[in-house]
Amino acid sequence: MSRRSVVRNVRRAGLETVPRPVCRRRPEYAKESLGTTSAGFGLLLSAWGAGIVLGSLLYIGLKNRSGFGLIVVSSALVGLAYLGMSQAGVLWLACVMSVVGGAGNGIQWVAVMTALQEATPPELQARMAGLLESLGAAMPGVGFLLGGTIVALGSPRTAFAIAGAGILVLVVVAAILRPGRQTSTTTGNTIGRRLSRS
Repeated sequence: MSRRSVVRNVRRAGLETVPRPVCRRRPEYAKESLGTTSAGFGLLLSAWGAGIVLGSLLYIGLKNRSGFGLIVVSSALVGLAYLGMSQAGVLWLACVMSVVGGAGNGIQWVAVMTALQEATPPELQARMAGLLESLGAAMPGVGFLLGGTIVALGSPRTAFAIAGAGILVLVVVAAILRPGRQTSTTTGNTIGRRLSRS
């Protein structure tokens, strides 16, 4: 029983950390693909940051929705944003896509942390939080390696396209393999009571 709960939580954490790996090549994207300057790159990053703030605010109104659903939808927004950025030919459109991706990122982070806290028994909270932090710390290194390789073999647009498509594939797989499709709003306390009986 506890193993199933941990696996479910790792899947949720994976959906949050996977969007990070490939798209760490934004400077090259801004200058090579969009033909903009360092100021344009700064604007691109600011747009993503603004999206994160927007997503965090949106989560306040969506917090009563299914945690798994919020994670899947927000991850899909990030994937769609990456695909949009791979096709954007001008800075303003790339910035719009950055706001969309940032909003998804903002919702995603809060939803993942909330879902982990609700679905994890109190005695395992620290371990699950540590696992999520470890995954998050490892992903940037993987991202620089994969992103650099893809950019070297193709272009920054290729890296964004592959990342976006990959995230959307994972979203579909997660939706199909969703554990226990029954109506599940089980809290950590409920899981804890079940574990104590087993």
